[in-house]
Amino acid sequence: MQFFSKISPHKYIFAILGLAFALRFVGIWYGLPSLYNSDEPTIVSQALSFGTRKSLEPTFLQYPTLYFYFLFFIYGIYFGIGFILGIFNSILDFGASFFLDPGGLFLVGRFLSVVLGTFSVWVIFRLGQRFFSKNVALISSLILAVSFIHVSRSHWILVEAGLGLMCAWALYLILKYYEKPTIKANVFAGLVCGLAISTKYNAGFILIPLLLSSIFIYKKNVPKLFKNLCLSVVTLVSGFLLGSPYWIFSFSSFFDSTFKYTFSHVTHGVVGHITDIPFVWPFWELVSNDWTLGFLLIAGFVYVLFTKEKKQILLVSFALPTFLYVGSWSSADVHYLIPIFPALVLLAAVFLNDILRSIRNRNLKILFVILLFGLPFAKILYYDFVLTQKDTRAFAEDWFESNVAAGSVIGYENYVYGPNLFDPARFFKNKAHSQFLPLELRERLVEASLRRKTYNLFNFRKDVKRAGLSENIKFKNPYFRELLLNRLPKLSTLKKQGVEFIIASSDTYQHYFKKRPPKKGTPVWLSFQNGRAFYQSIFTSDELVLVKEFQPEFPNLGPTIKIYKFKVE
Repeated sequence: MQFFSKISPHKYIFAILGLAFALRFVGIWYGLPSLYNSDEPTIVSQALSFGTRKSLEPTFLQYPTLYFYFLFFIYGIYFGIGFILGIFNSILDFGASFFLDPGGLFLVGRFLSVVLGTFSVWVIFRLGQRFFSKNVALISSLILAVSFIHVSRSHWILVEAGLGLMCAWALYLILKYYEKPTIKANVFAGLVCGLAISTKYNAGFILIPLLLSSIFIYKKNVPKLFKNLCLSVVTLVSGFLLGSPYWIFSFSSFFDSTFKYTFSHVTHGVVGHITDIPFVWPFWELVSNDWTLGFLLIAGFVYVLFTKEKKQILLVSFALPTFLYVGSWSSADVHYLIPIFPALVLLAAVFLNDILRSIRNRNLKILFVILLFGLPFAKILYYDFVLTQKDTRAFAEDWFESNVAAGSVIGYENYVYGPNLFDPARFFKNKAHSQFLPLELRERLVEASLRRKTYNLFNFRKDVKRAGLSENIKFKNPYFRELLLNRLPKLSTLKKQGVEFIIASSDTYQHYFKKRPPKKGTPVWLSFQNGRAFYQSIFTSDELVLVKEFQPEFPNLGPTIKIYKFKVE
């Protein structure tokens, strides 16, 4: 007897989709209008910049552009609705909201991720239903619905929600092409594979199952095989360029940013996200994040490595090389595995379905499923609950508003890791970014600073005067140069440049004390040593006084925030 045999699968999937949506939706208002995710402002500002500059040429070149174009389109709809409802009186109002009250913009972007993440569950269900079985369809959709990794990434304005969806859609079309090989099926599969890579580069190995499907189909007909392989490559490249056309128009810029900066970033690692156990850390990340489901994903992956089933081989051909390549990186984070999540989930469902078929007692099956899914489900419920509570950074912001005079010079390392204090001038300090701000918008920000309590924020890495430093750095690699150019200063330098208060957030300083140091002598190691010395000087200096500390306590999330003040001589 099959586990789901008595009821139509569509009755289950609607319940699973409702569950998936609810788990991803609750808490998406976390922190707003303050911003606590370091990637979100970059993504949103890139999408909005297309309208500000009246050009689709990107300024952020570390990612391809498909997701940014789609987000720009969604924001266009948001502006249109807001204009009709009287929320925005002009484009200027809309643009100013990013700087003065970004809550609406970020809520729309996060809701988009919720929708994309939920729709991924539906695509996984259709994949399992069409190419495997009813049971595999339902099991795979349930796994994805309650995967903490997928749920947590679907709460934020991140590329990963769209990336997972595009890879699931690409796999669907590849398997469709394998079952019914036609030119049309090949073209559509290739185009969507290209669009998936144009969402984020780590989907690149989707090319392998696309080509392998043609090999399986035409291995005895070399002319047709060659023709279809060429067609797959051409359509994949076309799909990629359709989503990232400036790879043609600004090839050298994209090439430098991708291969010189991004690949250096992931292969050499980032302070606080470095591993010395290659090829093992991806499995650890799955288990530490998804708990019992993480073990299931790994077990399903290993289980089908020895299969002779062609459809499962196509899934493995995407997952395995991605595991090996990403696993070789020094930079360790589970979000690098999101492209292969659809494949891993389907393989895990195949494995679990075989396990359940071997268990004859229905009550034992139910108990096994509850134990398997219960822990990650409980983890998500806890995660969603705390996202509805106040953050330590919000408490710190309230304290500043009540106790620190307007105009005070406050030093920080990363804006989103501390209290989001108001200082419109911080948007003008970066010449590369401020040049895209219309004069009217600058005037609006200045007007706002006269009505609201405003501070003078001082970024430790970007606002320090560094005479002649760039000429002394010998590295041509842009990632290495950035690490050394933006190193943290000495306390004496901060004091000379007028800094009065220092915000130390555990989201930054703990990387230098609780995380593994990089390989000695490398630029990343030099950056690590610089950061460790800087924060050690803060914690031990006789020139500073710890005036306030905020620590996370249930049910409040957030980093530990320590506020120091220079002693007045």
